[in-house]
Amino acid sequence: MQSSKSGFQSLAKGPLVALFPVLFFSLLPAVAQENQARLERRGPAWYFRGGTPFGAVLGVAAWVEMEGVLAYVNVKHELLKDTSGRGEITWTPAEKFPNEGLYAMVDLSSGLVATGGWEPSGNSGPDLYVMPGRKELRISGVAAVPSYVVVVVVRPGHGVWMLASPDGSKYDRDGEENGQQLLAAADIGPLGDAQAIQTFEPGDHLVVAELRSGTVVRTVVSGR
Repeated sequence: MQSSKSGFQSLAKGPLVALFPVLFFSLLPAVAQENQARLERRGPAWYFRGGTPFGAVLGVAAWVEMEGVLAYVNVKHELLKDTSGRGEITWTPAEKFPNEGLYAMVDLSSGLVATGGWEPSGNSGPDLYVMPGRKELRISGVAAVPSYVVVVVVRPGHGVWMLASPDGSKYDRDGEENGQQLLAAADIGPLGDAQAIQTFEPGDHLVVAELRSGTVVRTVVSGR
């Protein structure tokens, strides 16, 4: 399993949670709401169903651990195979995943995405906006400032990409800790055998989590 861990100072006294934005449309690629399949928690594992028989599924996880006033962000992914031929996979990691966090499993053939952990927030999350040229994604209207977002892009039949970005980081092209982030598609790294992307395309599934506030939003970029 591939993993990374980074930290930030928390101003909150309670546990942290994560969040995901919604895209809107203005003479640019729109984001349509998708049917949101959910993972089933079975003890320490996540259970995925409805996949391609004997296919491959990529598991993605992001959560926050508190150590005093410091909050550490954990980001992990793992490639899993359906050896039963039933289109069902159980993801049992080497270390136990906490209940609160962002968890996603993606069928690499069909693009089916199922999420667990924090519930998607529908239209109540931040705003997502695909900029002209489809090379950048603007995330605004978050509940926590500065923000800490994790973005997962799924392009059915092509692969999965992921980026974790603190507000004002080298990935945030507005360069400020202002609760808004401007992220380039080219900076969202490929997972597994996926190739690098330069733009957001119609049909891309977007899952965005803001880790300080604990909200998740799932959307699909439309072709309008």
